[in-house]
Amino acid sequence: MRRARIAARSMVWQGGGKVTRAGTKLPMRSTRWIYIISSVCVAAILAAAASAVGLTPNLRAAASGLAPQPTLPSFRAAQGPPPDPFAGDLLTTGLLFDGHNVWAADTRDGSVEELSSRDGKVLGAFRVGSGPVGLAFDGTNIWVTNRDDDSVTKLDASDATIIGTYPVGNAPIAAVSDGKNVWVVNRDGDSVTKLRVSDGVVLGSYGVGGGPVAAVFDGANIWVVNRSSDSVTELRPSDGRVLNSYPVGGSPVAAVFDGENLWIANSESNSLTKLRPSDGAALATIELDSSPRAIVSDGTNIWVALSRRGIVKVRPSDGTVVGNFPAGGSPTSVALDGQELWTLNYGDGYLIRLDARDGKMLGVSGLRVPQGPVR
Repeated sequence: MRRARIAARSMVWQGGGKVTRAGTKLPMRSTRWIYIISSVCVAAILAAAASAVGLTPNLRAAASGLAPQPTLPSFRAAQGPPPDPFAGDLLTTGLLFDGHNVWAADTRDGSVEELSSRDGKVLGAFRVGSGPVGLAFDGTNIWVTNRDDDSVTKLDASDATIIGTYPVGNAPIAAVSDGKNVWVVNRDGDSVTKLRVSDGVVLGSYGVGGGPVAAVFDGANIWVVNRSSDSVTELRPSDGRVLNSYPVGGSPVAAVFDGENLWIANSESNSLTKLRPSDGAALATIELDSSPRAIVSDGTNIWVALSRRGIVKVRPSDGTVVGNFPAGGSPTSVALDGQELWTLNYGDGYLIRLDARDGKMLGVSGLRVPQGPVR
């Protein structure tokens, strides 16, 4: 099946330069007034020009004498202000890499979008259920959790054909695959639903902690992050039996397994909790400068999306923050494609690509143009 190709908007960083003034020497008082008037005029001109192209100048930085940081235009301006993704919803799993391309969940459009991992161009937008927020990959198919109609949609990753839509629990917000089954996290049902990958048959539903919002598979067991009860629940995949529950930080919202330990992102306590999977022992608590929203591992380092602080890179051995990189104002999801780190800024509707080696920004991509078609 041929996919719809949708053009993505291009991005251009706005660079600043030092402006000097030449002319005859004026009295100090005249010079001061000319400087003030000129500064006001320049600021007004810049503001007008910025408004015309959808940018907002950093006037605070300009007033302090610092070079303004580049700001990104909002791809969602035509649709009105977006809802706060953290007002009850955690979009920490709405971005993934399937081995070829990157997929993003677009809650407001009721679609998922496929982007080229080479340059970030949108390859297509595909209609799923209502309020898609979570994504999982089983090795062949993409599973989308549709929060608003209590279902999951299964798409063939090769051509985005919808294979089926299956009912689950209340407000499914995230999912994870163990290879044979998909585990769907039902936020309002305080449960997870287990579906067979091959045909979507529901094999069981299992109670966990309060307000579950994320899940991760460590190769042996399923771990569910419970935001309301400040805990993680460990389940056995074979029968869904709850093996144990362990306390973590305040309002945990995301988790990742680095091949040895589990890392839990705690949004309220601005921290990470490092857990040993064999016994759930808390090995360390790493304090952060801001609220973590999403987390991913590249096998060597842990990458964390922070509210209003961009992306930080953490060394797993001792929890030291070894890098801090700008990534927009509201990064809510992260994914790795092996060489590049992708972060989704949900509120503005764009993705930023960083080099996973040094955090260097490689590009910025917009999600689907509002008037573009959705298949």
